[in-house]
Amino acid sequence: MFSIVQYYLSSFMICILISLMAKALQEFGYSRDEFLKMQIFDLHVNSELEKSLEVLEKMKTTDKTTVKTIFKRKDGAVFSAEASPCKISLEGFSFIHVHLQNITPEVGNT
Repeated sequence: MFSIVQYYLSSFMICILISLMAKALQEFGYSRDEFLKMQIFDLHVNSELEKSLEVLEKMKTTDKTTVKTIFKRKDGAVFSAEASPCKISLEGFSFIHVHLQNITPEVGNT
């Protein structure tokens, strides 16, 4: 049985995840259906796949880390990002949430 606090916490987390999903769809250029069928490795440029595997292995023994990497969009454009994976446990279910911060310098700004 869920307590009222657990229910509201779960509902709040779901709202946050939906909002984050919308931001990710906008950044990467995929539809929701396309994005849900993908794995994290599908979003990396080939030269970053080994680094991504190393981070995934590291997350088995730590709760959070930060790494700079390169991602690719649906249109083939790439961007640099600081990725901060964080292990989250909620009601017996664990997952890794990754916060991405685009750190690609904007063209024309000095």
